[in-house]
Amino acid sequence: MPITTFAAAMARILAQIPFPATIISALSGGMDSVILLHLLAEWRAENGVDVPVIAAHLNHGLRGAASDLDGAFSRELARQLGID
Repeated sequence: MPITTFAAAMARILAQIPFPATIISALSGGMDSVILLHLLAEWRAENGVDVPVIAAHLNHGLRGAASDLDGAFSRELARQLGID
């Protein structure tokens, strides 16, 4: 699916949410969740919507140091995008 199609579908879904609301987005650090978080930040900025977006990352610790790196990456990405 092209990213523009996905972004349009996401915008239609978000338009149906009764506000005020908080959006919680799972963030594994993989490409799909990273793109989703970028799109949420972009949607919020482009629409002037002051809705809290939270990035939720759970470190199961199954891959040792690699799991810790995913957590650090997720925290830094959220910080850069202005997301809690």
